[in-house]
Amino acid sequence: MNSLPDNILHLPEYQVLGCKSTDDKMHFQVDAPDPISCEECGKRDVPYRDLPIHGKRVTLWVVRRRYTCRACKTTFRPQLPEMVDGFRMTLRLHEYMEKESFTHPYTFVATQTGLDEKTVGDIFNAHAEFLGRWHRFETPRILGIDELYLNKRYRCILTNIEERTLLDLLATADRTW
Repeated sequence: MNSLPDNILHLPEYQVLGCKSTDDKMHFQVDAPDPISCEECGKRDVPYRDLPIHGKRVTLWVVRRRYTCRACKTTFRPQLPEMVDGFRMTLRLHEYMEKESFTHPYTFVATQTGLDEKTVGDIFNAHAEFLGRWHRFETPRILGIDELYLNKRYRCILTNIEERTLLDLLATADRTW
């Protein structure tokens, strides 16, 4: 493994121990931060995915230690900052996939990040469910449809007449109607 500066991944809580690069992948071994309350009792490298770098898929091999609490003698693994344990990926990759899965097919996002299509779908569904809980979809009683000349093009504008609110501004206006 090659030696790299600690901040190459911009994850300040982690120390980069090494890096291995292939034609289409980059693997980083990173050391997780130590908790304050327990002593080290073991370690194991666990793979976490991250955003691609220079078009290559990135895997972080986190040295995941187990600790024993001095007070209750329970063995535990502390939460990792900036990681989503349920998906074994960085928080930034998870957020990236939430955004990308709304605008691109699952296969595209999966190929780009090196993850399974099912994982992309699971992240999309969880995010869509979250958004659906607070977003209220309403159909206006009176829909206003008009055109607007903007940036040298006609565009379709949709409004709620009763509420006097803009619903959407479409890229084009079909002038055949």
